[in-house]
Amino acid sequence: MYYYKAQINIINGDKDGALSALTQVLGINPQHVASILLAGEINKEKGNLEVYESYLKAAKKILEMQGNTGIDTYKEISKQLNELAKDTKEDVAESTEPTVPQE
Repeated sequence: MYYYKAQINIINGDKDGALSALTQVLGINPQHVASILLAGEINKEKGNLEVYESYLKAAKKILEMQGNTGIDTYKEISKQLNELAKDTKEDVAESTEPTVPQE
């Protein structure tokens, strides 16, 4: 029920309300992968990439424990985590490039 409430909140543009409903879902069933992924996606949209990544990792771990590593959801999570890691490496490389001092 709370998961559907979260979806309705998203449709209505209420991301905070959606996150609140998803927190309720995860309080009841902490392994509800769909809620974990939706909460992660909302955080991604809000610019909370570290939180997004933590939700992806949690969902991936649950799917691994369930033996569901061959499903499309697992593959998509792995793809997203790889892209985040790639983006992080690029950001680090850009921030460590030497700069030429201005005279």
